[in-house]
Amino acid sequence: MKKDKTGRKKLSRQLVIMVFVIQAITLLIIAAMVRKGSINIYLSAKNDIISSQLINVKERVENDTFLIPLSNNIDYWQNHYEEISRDYKDSENTLTPDEEEYFGNIALDIKAAEKSGSEAEKEKAYQKLDELSDEQKLKFYELQYHYFISSFRGNAEGFYGYEGTGCFANLKDGRYIDLVWVDESENIYEDSLYVFVQNALYDEIIKKFDVNSTADDKNDAIEYMYLSPSGKEGRSQLNYMGMTPIVEDGETVAVITMYYNFKSFSERINQAIITGLILVILANILVCILFIFITRRIAVKPISSIQDSVREYMTSKDGASARKKLKNINSKNEIGVLASDVDKMIGEIDDYIGEIEEAGQKLKNLTVGVTEALANAIDAKDKYTNGHSKRVAEYSKMIAEKAGKPEDECYKIYYAALLHDVGKIGVPGEILNMDRRLTDEEFSHIKQHPVVGNQILSSIKEHPWLSLGAHFHHERYDGKGYPEGLKGDEIPEIGRIIAVADAYDAMTSNRSYRNAIPQNVVREEMVKGSGTQFDPEFAAIMVELIDEDTEYTMRE
Repeated sequence: MKKDKTGRKKLSRQLVIMVFVIQAITLLIIAAMVRKGSINIYLSAKNDIISSQLINVKERVENDTFLIPLSNNIDYWQNHYEEISRDYKDSENTLTPDEEEYFGNIALDIKAAEKSGSEAEKEKAYQKLDELSDEQKLKFYELQYHYFISSFRGNAEGFYGYEGTGCFANLKDGRYIDLVWVDESENIYEDSLYVFVQNALYDEIIKKFDVNSTADDKNDAIEYMYLSPSGKEGRSQLNYMGMTPIVEDGETVAVITMYYNFKSFSERINQAIITGLILVILANILVCILFIFITRRIAVKPISSIQDSVREYMTSKDGASARKKLKNINSKNEIGVLASDVDKMIGEIDDYIGEIEEAGQKLKNLTVGVTEALANAIDAKDKYTNGHSKRVAEYSKMIAEKAGKPEDECYKIYYAALLHDVGKIGVPGEILNMDRRLTDEEFSHIKQHPVVGNQILSSIKEHPWLSLGAHFHHERYDGKGYPEGLKGDEIPEIGRIIAVADAYDAMTSNRSYRNAIPQNVVREEMVKGSGTQFDPEFAAIMVELIDEDTEYTMRE
């Protein structure tokens, strides 16, 4: 087939327009990358700010001249947090100058003893604290709290978007205590020194520092995490928190936290990107409108016509109508060539289907003829059973249809029944035509015909179901049949259906030793044999067919 180079060039120009669309999509991707990059750069700078602020607060806490080790304060604060927080709110300093000097000296002695590392000096310094009265101890630890929270002030100024800084301690018994929270206006949070029974966020923060192996690592560690509005770590990027531990004797006794809300920055960067995108999108919309107009004319409409023609052909198999539509497509590019090729293909398919249908019908007719001829030959061998196989096949099909079997399954049952006695080829004719009841030895020959039939039909590998009727049509539902002695559902369904049809024809046909049995007696035998000789379901259907056959014409 000659290639249409002109059409190919036109289609290439059309693809150039599609590249423009791809560029627009690329712009969206670039915009998203710019946004993410801007946020990452902003957060990187913010990390440095938060780190310096955290270190600043941490150094104030650790280096405060009058602040004794925090673990000692926490032990007292957790048991008296209500009094200390209440007194602090009432007045920021209720001590006299002498009390403040006295308590300050005790704190200085404890700090010096802790620095020296001498256990004797520590015991001596803490003894002065223990000798204080309960009222004095409360004032001492209240003053300690003043020193502690003063370390958290002065961080918000000039820190844009800063929400506040705070500190909490792990009480090691499943509880936490909020030591302080200072907001961006340097207001102390009302629930400072509040003890939590549990806190999922604090659990996560503590885990971040537990993984560090040494005290130095913990002391220097600064971690960051995103927080969703629910307080759980996530990628919503609404809140951003930095944190660093306060370590004493190798243990994290408290964690300083600092929150930053960069929602406002995120909104600004989003607004800038969206404005730029809107301008680009508007330009793309104009281009797309032109693109759609041109594409519909040169591509979409012709392709839709090809698609409709193919669908019509698949649905109606009307090749003439489909080909007529295809010939009306006049595109001068590959689409036109495609329409022409599809037109030719439908014509070839029509011719091929016609040939196949003709050959298939001939083959089907041949198969049916050969099968029926074989069945007739089998029946002709027994002068008393002429037409038996054909009638059993008809009865079996009627039972299957009444049972609601699909058409293709009824077809299989019919032909399996038509050949169910093929094994009689191996039974001597004199036994088949005996005009008296058979002896046990003679009957043993008859009982071999299901086995012989199975052997003959099993060689037809394409239709394995054919052998089932021959092999199992003399099995009984109660297991007393032959040749296998199967019972119930062990017997293939085809065998159970043919067994009912075979018995009906046997009873309604003349035999050498008796005449055909009356219809009403046959019905009684079917009812009597239900569940013993016959499958109850198929026996009931046979009874229903008998009841419908009021003129006793079914045997004809």
